[in-house]
Amino acid sequence: ADKYIALSQVVKQMYVAHGYDEDKIDVIPNFAAGQITPAGCRRSSKGHTFNVLSVGRLSQEKGFDILIRAFSKLAKRNFRMRLTIVGDGPQGEALKKLTCGLKIDKQVVFAGKVPHEAIWQYYQSANVFVHPAIWAEPFGRIILEAMQFQLPLIVSSAGAPQEIVGDAGLVFEKANVDDLTQKLELIYRDKELRQKLSSNCSKVLQNYDRDKILDKIVAVYQEVLDRQ
Repeated sequence: ADKYIALSQVVKQMYVAHGYDEDKIDVIPNFAAGQITPAGCRRSSKGHTFNVLSVGRLSQEKGFDILIRAFSKLAKRNFRMRLTIVGDGPQGEALKKLTCGLKIDKQVVFAGKVPHEAIWQYYQSANVFVHPAIWAEPFGRIILEAMQFQLPLIVSSAGAPQEIVGDAGLVFEKANVDDLTQKLELIYRDKELRQKLSSNCSKVLQNYDRDKILDKIVAVYQEVLDRQ
């Protein structure tokens, strides 16, 4: 091959570690999809409960158990919080049992699989989005989706999400329940921080503008063709 396209620096580093020529690898991320909020729909107002949202496949590598344990620490300190997890998968029943065992099942909502065209309702009612994965994800398009709703983010240090989130979120050490608990509490207590991270979403999303990304992809192909 004359060129490779990696979705993130994390992917590029993996390729290089396995012997690929670093000079042949260009990093070009995914682009943000079109706005998924229904036309004319206003952002819903938040109630008195602080809403934590996470979306993804309910499998071990996604780290939802880490999020539930961190949330539990704050719930037991009488923080007015609710956790909503959207998605399904093989770990679903185990995660529900975990919430029952921690006695927080009344504060955790498992929404199950939601049609993509309906997911905007969950983003609009959230105060913060958490991406707790414990494996090195190559990208994480769900993060771009959350930023489209101006949500402050908390992401784990595993893989590309910390690279994507930029100034729109906080990073916690992967699989570290205590660190995630601290970051959640910080976001909960610090309204100015939430507003700052939220306002930074639009700026960060500019890096994932569709036309800019497509221009970069075309440029890679043109470079290869010019060598022929």
